[in-house]
Amino acid sequence: MVSDTFEIVFVSPLPAMVGEVTGWDRKLLSARAPAGGGGKYTHHRPSLICLEALADGLFKIVSLKMFYESFGWLKILEGGEYAKPGPIWDEDV
Repeated sequence: MVSDTFEIVFVSPLPAMVGEVTGWDRKLLSARAPAGGGGKYTHHRPSLICLEALADGLFKIVSLKMFYESFGWLKILEGGEYAKPGPIWDEDV
């Protein structure tokens, strides 16, 4: 869930918890996943995430994909870095 902050929310069947993402860039995120409008969050999508534990309660996001009905799974992060932007802004899509 992205607004002024970027939160990862884990829900059932996982243990319910919330983590805040630091060091993210809204422009780089929006180049890889279109923002929604009309609500509190610019991005609020079902996602797949892979984490690497760094320290107690601190994790690195290794990969992150967000699901969009119009595009399928969009890669946001891959190998711990921003993924190459996909063709979501192509007028022919």
